[in-house]
Amino acid sequence: MMKKRVLSLTGVFAGAALCLVLTSGCASTWNPLVRWNSKNRVDTLMITGNYAESRVLADLGHLKSRQPILLICSGQDGTETICWVSHGRDAKIIQTERFEEYVKFLTARRIVVIGDERYVPRKYVEMIRDDFPVLVLDSTDWDKNAHALGDLLKYRRLPKDYGKCMSRVVAAYAGHPVPSDRTAGSAPVLPATPPPAAAE
Repeated sequence: MMKKRVLSLTGVFAGAALCLVLTSGCASTWNPLVRWNSKNRVDTLMITGNYAESRVLADLGHLKSRQPILLICSGQDGTETICWVSHGRDAKIIQTERFEEYVKFLTARRIVVIGDERYVPRKYVEMIRDDFPVLVLDSTDWDKNAHALGDLLKYRRLPKDYGKCMSRVVAAYAGHPVPSDRTAGSAPVLPATPPPAAAE
């Protein structure tokens, strides 16, 4: 079984070209209550952890649907950082203690949690479960998770695109060139060690 791989905050996978590129990382702490209005209404909010399997799936869904992601990043010292990824905006860090307030303010029609509690700690799901329809995609078969998210976002090619992206991530880990008919961007360094709680 492939171990979870931690992705750099700067890593993002381009769905159209299906190759790994880099974008600007999370910058300053952000208060989403500022400069936000009804036209920004969220249909599907994706919440996931900063690991290859879940992050690539969320990124592809985000690039196709333009729906936002809350990315929960766990440090080796046990600290957590939450990064807000929204279409057309630089990624921003939000305060972890205001997670529930931010989610409620966004009034998403539904929330999709990608990955089990190793990817998204249970406490975050419990904070929002009573207020929103929450769907947790927690199969250990990531192809099944890709099919489920593809159905939700009406993105039929998602399972195929996801498989291609993940094969390139695996190749990058192994030190092999990323196969593509286009020039791939530089791959970030991706530590392969999961958090202690996720070790098998």
